[in-house]
Amino acid sequence: MTNLKAYNRNVTVSQVLRAIGQEFLQTDTNGVDCGEVEAKKQRGFQLLNPTDDWFPGLAATKAHFSGSDWTLGKTPDFTVTRRILELDSQGGECQLEFKVIKGIIQPPVSASFSMGINPEVKTEFMSFLGTVEGIHFSPQLLHTVEKWGMKEKL
Repeated sequence: MTNLKAYNRNVTVSQVLRAIGQEFLQTDTNGVDCGEVEAKKQRGFQLLNPTDDWFPGLAATKAHFSGSDWTLGKTPDFTVTRRILELDSQGGECQLEFKVIKGIIQPPVSASFSMGINPEVKTEFMSFLGTVEGIHFSPQLLHTVEKWGMKEKL
């Protein structure tokens, strides 16, 4: 594997994709390069340039379907429950429940703590949980919350 920019500083991804597509169309089923003759047969394939120049409105469609209104707005409502272990030095635990609607964590995040947990840790953790309310849910966010209790041990 090599960086093509090392050989040609002006090469673009679009040019590389076009060259690969053209080579594919010029190659017969046995892998022999037959040039333009084979490219014209196409075998059901066409070389396309997925840009607004070839397909007006494509960029707007892509923006719509990759935007949070579509990707998160169409997400079914769900609840995530997690048990956080060793929240404090006495081994305190916490049971969390996130309600997620349209991809957004709904306030309040429910938290129930084990008996004897350090009150300062509880207050600090609840304050931290308040920062995740109203934001987009993600596995990375859940991982951050789960690891919060480890911060004193690191």
